[in-house]
Amino acid sequence: MARRSCCATSCQTTKATLNPFNSFLCGFIFFIILSPLIAEAGLYTASDQIIILSPENVDSVLFNSAAALLVEFYATWCGHCVAFSPIWKSLARDIKEWKPAVDLAAIDCADESNRKVCTNFGITGYPSLKFFPAYSSNESKGQELRGFPRDVRGIRHYIIDKLETHSEAWPPACPPLEPTSEAEIDSFFQTNNVTLDLLQYENITVRRVLDTETSLVSRFAVTDFPSCYLYSSSGSITRLKV
Repeated sequence: MARRSCCATSCQTTKATLNPFNSFLCGFIFFIILSPLIAEAGLYTASDQIIILSPENVDSVLFNSAAALLVEFYATWCGHCVAFSPIWKSLARDIKEWKPAVDLAAIDCADESNRKVCTNFGITGYPSLKFFPAYSSNESKGQELRGFPRDVRGIRHYIIDKLETHSEAWPPACPPLEPTSEAEIDSFFQTNNVTLDLLQYENITVRRVLDTETSLVSRFAVTDFPSCYLYSSSGSITRLKV
């Protein structure tokens, strides 16, 4: 190990005393040691199912988008960000089926080229999370998530809560999350033949029923909350194991 260290540290200072082969070897070892550091700039890559933001794409990704976005503003030198990055990657894998209704993005504020972007969004600490509803305007700074949970389940719940209270235009690919009524359920098959509101799956629609709809709860024989039932056009009702 000591001899390798000597070679690596003396490439610049003793080059004249080395034969051509040894000079090449030192240069080659030096490249191999540095190349992983270059490849790992930033905490995420596109293969993580996360949109990597930059000054070139930030406006087109965040503003007037048909998808809602949750963005992490981080710095590569921040220990808390490094510790949080596996959670963000796991979340991206966990909700990948929610595309294109909801997406995740990230931007490295430690990168000199990104600092102005982070400043414009009022970022003062890392990591910071901001939610951008679908069709956010160019003036939007996002909705900051303060004291956010540091686990996948907690952040999933936050996203769902934000979609349920979405006051702007609804993400087109997102199924309706507002509670339904017994009257709507009863008339559904009379007014709907083909529906496309469960993302990429055809001929299925999704509705939420609250436990206060006692008549419907009784008809479906619901005893546990939450639970999921398949109601087909033939009138059959089947509880799904979720």
